[in-house]
Amino acid sequence: MTKVDREDQTVSDSVDSTSECLISVIVATFNAGAFIQSCISAFSDQEFQRKELVIVDGGSTDATVDLLSRNAKHVSHWISEPDQGICDAWNKGVQIASGKWILFLGADDFLLSPNVLTEVALHLEALPESCRVAYGKILTVSKRGDTLDQWGRPWIDLKDSFRSMMTIPHQGVFHRKSLFDEVGGFDISLRFAGDYDLLLRAIELSPPQFMDGTVVTAMGVGGVSSRPTLSASVLQEFRIARRNRGWPAVTLPWLWAYIKARVKGVIAKALGDDATVDLVRRLKGVSGDSRH
Repeated sequence: MTKVDREDQTVSDSVDSTSECLISVIVATFNAGAFIQSCISAFSDQEFQRKELVIVDGGSTDATVDLLSRNAKHVSHWISEPDQGICDAWNKGVQIASGKWILFLGADDFLLSPNVLTEVALHLEALPESCRVAYGKILTVSKRGDTLDQWGRPWIDLKDSFRSMMTIPHQGVFHRKSLFDEVGGFDISLRFAGDYDLLLRAIELSPPQFMDGTVVTAMGVGGVSSRPTLSASVLQEFRIARRNRGWPAVTLPWLWAYIKARVKGVIAKALGDDATVDLVRRLKGVSGDSRH
């Protein structure tokens, strides 16, 4: 195991000058040397000071660990050791994190602008203690950095569809750390739907709060859960997560999404994931408007 702690910071905060950490950003990585620097740089550029970056690496064999060492002054804590997947890594991160609120990212995600955590903090500190989850919008971006879509709508618009599948943009979700004491951590048996399963437990305690007008992160397309060849597997895990919570395992919206996922999976096996994503986007005529 390797661990690095950042240097103490004494810069005053524009929202609250106390030293208590408000926001922890936890990033799970594995062989992410090609893009983890963008994630770290976007965090270090944040104006907000009551923050920490926790990176949990699964024992990378590429340049990831070297990059983490070189960025030690920007990374509050990091470890590199074998794990059982993203959910296991995030659970480890929760044990390390000291913030009152936690945002979970993948290595190819990054905070959108230098003032986004300042903006988010204003929302979070205005919430009642009963609120366990708050979320904003996210962008999806291509490998070239082009904006593809914007995701995120008020909970009143999403709560019905959420009973069928994940409709909250996870890379824009802030979880109160005390939530994990109440409902436990991520289910490591779920490869794709650990975030959905956790939020199913969270909304039984209190509804999520939408931070309207706040775009939190940019998400790189091409991650495991967004590959057309795996879409049907992702939806199967959504079904398992609902069944585990005592919700209907199969709904009509889920069934329709599953049929489409199987079709996309067949196409992707012939054309490849990237080509299939481009084809689906062209057929839909996606313009970048908010869709979920």
